Parts: sequence; structure tokens; C-alpha cells
Amino acid sequence: MIAIGHGTQIGEHCLLVAQVGVAGSVTVGHHVTMAGQSGVVGHIRIGDHATIGAKAGVTNNVPEHETVLGAPAIPIRDMRRQIAHVAHLPELSQRIKTLEKEVAELRRQLGERAVEPG
Repeated sequence: MIAIGHGTQIGEHCLLVAQVGVAGSVTVGHHVTMAGQSGVVGHIRIGDHATIGAKAGVTNNVPEHETVLGAPAIPIRDMRRQIAHVAHLPELSQRIKTLEKEVAELRRQLGERAVEPG
């Protein structure tokens, strides 16, 4: 099932897959693909040849020839960058903990030197 709100205009040769939801007064260009379970809020424009990834939540206009993913939907190049960074989060978290310990130790050492007569 696909839900399309009132006043929505959908261009020629679009592909809307199962469980797509489009709120009212949306303008969808031509040759747009909207993958399964994606949703679009009202009163925005989806440009020609755009692709909306599965389960994406589109809250802003999508330019022509753009592919967006996620919720809220962002350009695929940004999503790929985020996914690459997420893979490194455990390592980065450990590095931060190590650096915090080193800073605390340096502060402790500096504090001891400041009170030593000398």
C-alpha cells in the first residue's frame, strides 16, 4: 500500500515501492524512485531523478539527481561518511579515555610541582 496526501503532484515515470507515504502538497519530479517504507513530509519538493532510500524520512527538499538515506534523510555521500565513522567509535572512545587519564596525570604532576618549595 502507498499513501499519497491531498494536493500532491507526482511526475512521470516515478517508482514508489511498498509502504511509501507522501504527505500533502508535495511535488515529486519525474523519474523519482522512492524505496520501501520511505516517507516524505508535506509541502516540499523532490527533484527530478532523485532517489529516496528505504525507510528514509524526508523532511527537506531533495535536489535533482540526489540520493538520500536515513531519518532524517541526508545525501548518500554524507551517510557513507557517517557509517565509516561509526565503525571507528569504539577505538576512538578508548583513545579518548586514555588521553583523559594522561591529562589527569599531567595535571596532578603539575599541581604537585606548584606546591613544592623550590
